[in-house]
Amino acid sequence: MSGIPDNFPMSLRPWPTKESNGSALPTLISRINAERGQFRNLTEEDLLEEIAKGENETAADNEDMSTEDEIEAAPDRQKEVMDAKAEMLAQLEQAHHASMIALDFVALLLSKDQPVQAGLSISDGLRQVVSLGTLGADRVKDTRLTEPRKKDIAAVGKGWKVQSFNTSVESILNAASRLETEIAAETKYWEAILAVDKKGWKTCKLPQEQHTLGVRFGFFDAAPAFSNRSLAALRRQPDGTAYLDHGAADPTPKRVLIHIETDGIITGALAPETSALDSSPLEALVLRARNAVFEEELWQELNREARTLANHSVRMTGDEISCQLTPSTRILLRLEPLSTSASTTTPEPRAHDDIATMLSLALHLELSYAHRQNQRRRTQPPPPISSAPRPNPPYALLRPLLAYE
Repeated sequence: MSGIPDNFPMSLRPWPTKESNGSALPTLISRINAERGQFRNLTEEDLLEEIAKGENETAADNEDMSTEDEIEAAPDRQKEVMDAKAEMLAQLEQAHHASMIALDFVALLLSKDQPVQAGLSISDGLRQVVSLGTLGADRVKDTRLTEPRKKDIAAVGKGWKVQSFNTSVESILNAASRLETEIAAETKYWEAILAVDKKGWKTCKLPQEQHTLGVRFGFFDAAPAFSNRSLAALRRQPDGTAYLDHGAADPTPKRVLIHIETDGIITGALAPETSALDSSPLEALVLRARNAVFEEELWQELNREARTLANHSVRMTGDEISCQLTPSTRILLRLEPLSTSASTTTPEPRAHDDIATMLSLALHLELSYAHRQNQRRRTQPPPPISSAPRPNPPYALLRPLLAYE
């Protein structure tokens, strides 16, 4: 402490604490008394007016400061734009200068071989300093291509050309072979279509596939379920063979078989019949499909009628219909698929085989007659419109046989 003069003033105060801040209540009261006077002279209106006045002055100061900042920033922005423009012009000038130098160099280099064309591109300044043709270029090292090498390259190129010609010829020959095979297949397919058309079958386009040919082999006046199945597509196999595409329908040919039973013994039956093979001509397959649809419709109509003839001793047991003709004789009807292979043994004739054949013909004729009646009703004027559904009674197929008894 000996270095400090005696007249040096020094104030020693304690370290401020949290309690000794300017916001303590005694301090605030003393400050208010010093600034405003006694509390009785203060009113709420004076304080609100003073606060509003201070806010207005603050807003005005802020506006003045922002206006001054904008005025100061405007020259700075303009200066930045001018500097950017000057820098862009300098770079463009430098690029133009570099391109002109490159153009003069290339023109002077070409002036040795083509002085007229190159002289048109040389600038006037370079023309005054350097004469045309003073700069040239040449290969420093000779090429490695010798005469034998050139002959080898020519031979290789000729070989590639010959190989390309051979490949083209093979492609043309293969295309001609495929075209010949396709022509033979198409010829075979259309010959089968013409054979079907000559037999009287109606060919037409399929409703869902306009580019596919089909054949209609059913009956227009049959039940709707079977009339819709009477159209099949005529498709072609890769070898040109035409076949019938029945879609989702079962193409298995079936037949209504009739047996006559007397005292529990089969005394008559239809003669066995074989179906056409899948490899048969197309017209035979169309006929097989027509017969199969007709037999299935006959079986359905027999089932419909049998349900209404229970009081006439007509019974349905599983997939068989039995009609009691006499106390000892009855008829058995079944729908069975046809066999595609001929039987090696000839069945022995029975006493009532002719009756079974006549009954089968009678059922088929009665169904054809029902189709004729449907056609006649379709050509007549329709009945008056009514809310009641039109009756659809079953065909009379078994009733005539039972009445003939």
